[in-house]
Amino acid sequence: MEEKLAASIRERREADGLTRAEFASLVGLSMPVYGPYERAFSSLTVPRLIHLCELFGIQPLELIFDLAPHLYAETQEEADERRRLIGLIQDLPHSKVHHLVGLLEQVQLQDKAAQTA
Repeated sequence: MEEKLAASIRERREADGLTRAEFASLVGLSMPVYGPYERAFSSLTVPRLIHLCELFGIQPLELIFDLAPHLYAETQEEADERRRLIGLIQDLPHSKVHHLVGLLEQVQLQDKAAQTA
């Protein structure tokens, strides 16, 4: 899992067009401290992981999903759809999220009622 996380961080950094040294500087770390994170020699702490997500402009959930899609669904296809749904929800304004939560709660209630009938 550490190797997947390291690869994901490296890919995101490279996609942003930054060298390892440039990104280490943004993170506020020296190369000897940052380098082992990308090579999976050191484990990231949660605060450091959150800081990296802030710099990449992503939600921590995106990195976690990359590491463990099986936590979201039984199949990769289902997991990918859940990830897509999460992404869509994140982009909605609060008023829309509020209405969507109400709608989803109604759907759950209907499903529970149908299961007990």
